Amino acid sequence: MSKFKAHMKITVPMLAETYKFCLVLAISGGLNVFANMFGFFRSIPVELKESACMDVASIYRTFYTIILPII
Repeated sequence: MSKFKAHMKITVPMLAETYKFCLVLAISGGLNVFANMFGFFRSIPVELKESACMDVASIYRTFYTIILPII
């Protein structure tokens, strides 16, 4: 059994040991979340935003009272 363990050497690729690789992973994860949220906000019907505008709601009030509860 000790022979088997001696031949099992786990190596880490050189790319995974760099800070650049960690930075790429962090950015790609953030971009994925941004893309999902962007797609979600574009899918909200325009009529909801227009009805809030007709009720003289500001952009912030529209976000907090109409869009945020949908999330």
